[in-house]
Amino acid sequence: LALIIYFWQVSFPEIDSTGLMISFFVSGIIIFIIGFFISKLFLKYKLIRGNVDTRINKLNGELYDAIILSYAGIDCLNLNEHISEILSIDEIIPSAGQGVIALQCREKDKEVNHMLKKVNHLNTFISVQAERNVLKVLDGDCETAIGVISQIYDKTIHLKAELFSLDGKERFYYEDSKNITHAYELGLEIGENLKKQSSGNYKK
Repeated sequence: LALIIYFWQVSFPEIDSTGLMISFFVSGIIIFIIGFFISKLFLKYKLIRGNVDTRINKLNGELYDAIILSYAGIDCLNLNEHISEILSIDEIIPSAGQGVIALQCREKDKEVNHMLKKVNHLNTFISVQAERNVLKVLDGDCETAIGVISQIYDKTIHLKAELFSLDGKERFYYEDSKNITHAYELGLEIGENLKKQSSGNYKK
């Protein structure tokens, strides 16, 4: 079954797929980023699953001292009162495609394709395709520690990505720019660069 995927911006015009922040929730105290690096030997990290409400309830139930969530999701759910720290994309690069809404339909369904093209946001579509290509090269999944963000200025797309080793001790980073007509290739090239840097030391 062949599918075509369209991408649409988040409903709020001031929050787009290229400018999303990460919200940092804290129970009791604020853990600053500097403090995080200084005390990382004394911190314990755990995976967290569930929807946004479930994750916040786990925090409030003191199962976690801090959790990191997407600003876009929190804002859409009007849960901003829980935010205690907002991290910029310069501090933490978000996941590929974070904050966008994806719509897909069958390739041969011309009527639905025609309707979706009317709401498809071209710059968002270009950005997410480039970001997803980084993941494609790295065979990234939900357990891959990778962040990818792209920004479009006029006819130029700038993409930066970071990848971490399995033990979290090594960070691999690369960024580059191209004309938006070569956005697809840019994602592939950055993925290949990170793969070469890491020598495969990012997957089990």
